[in-house]
Amino acid sequence: MMRRPLSPIVRPVVGALWLLAALALAGRYLVAVELYSHFQPSLLLACAAATLAALALRRWSAGLVSAALALALGWSAGPYLWPPPALPAEAGPQHVRFLWSNLRNWSTSSEALDVVLDDARADIVMLTELSARHARAVERARARWPYQTRFPRGSAFDLLLLSRWEPRNLRIHEPFGDQLPIFDALICPGVDLQDWAEACVAVIALHAVRPALPGGFFGVPPTRRDTMLATAAAAVRRRTAEGHRVVLMGDLNTTPWSASFRRVLDDSVLLDSATRPAERPRWPRPTWFSYWPGIGLPIDHILLSPGWRIHERRLGPFFGSDHRPLVIELSPIGRSG
Repeated sequence: MMRRPLSPIVRPVVGALWLLAALALAGRYLVAVELYSHFQPSLLLACAAATLAALALRRWSAGLVSAALALALGWSAGPYLWPPPALPAEAGPQHVRFLWSNLRNWSTSSEALDVVLDDARADIVMLTELSARHARAVERARARWPYQTRFPRGSAFDLLLLSRWEPRNLRIHEPFGDQLPIFDALICPGVDLQDWAEACVAVIALHAVRPALPGGFFGVPPTRRDTMLATAAAAVRRRTAEGHRVVLMGDLNTTPWSASFRRVLDDSVLLDSATRPAERPRWPRPTWFSYWPGIGLPIDHILLSPGWRIHERRLGPFFGSDHRPLVIELSPIGRSG
């Protein structure tokens, strides 16, 4: 039985798919091509579909190549394709909630920020991409979060910290000037939560700049983002050496399958909360363009030092931004450091 010849358009399409899949896998290790790594889940589905189509058409070689690429992509992205392990509930120190949210400047309102804050009921809040439209909500929030850093002065990459407790100290790292700050706050909840005793948490946050697309469009060279990530990792190492637990959160403008993300984990020895066991585990989901199935990317992250128990990590509501908020509920276990 003779096989029917393929349409002239099929071969180049399949070849392009294989090339993109190979570049996506290489982007896990090479910053130069890491843009392609961001689309590993989508390429995994495409390679799986190509495998089934090739087998149905008895194109064994094409099926083998597509299946090998699908398996490799599945190995790389696998931990983010299903919920993390569940932990049994147990008594311990009182939980503390953290909120990270990118407000997308003028596209959201004070009322939208109210929704985010009311949903999270967080103790420590970090916000970015604020505009003057959010000023009223921030002022209303002062009753719940007495400590507030200065309201951002216009930079989309500036940050605002709201906290129930005044930080013991606040360091602001500025590798590229005051428009691109990295916050490093040491907060000690034991002021109100006696079962925390002397335990403190170093909250490190940043909104990393977006790397340019090929050809230099829409962004800056990846080296600038990677310098910000390296500065944050260095701050983590200093806080860890001081004996503190660390929570790093932010819009890192990179996905978990990229070379730059792997470098942050390696340099800081932090753990990705999206894949860690939790008492109420949730499916990892994209935080950016998450309302577009198959297109959204997880570029907002919460990374943790050892010594934390995760009770819940979840996305906040849609509120008009192209980013979903991230909420995490933690309590300390064991010794810090």
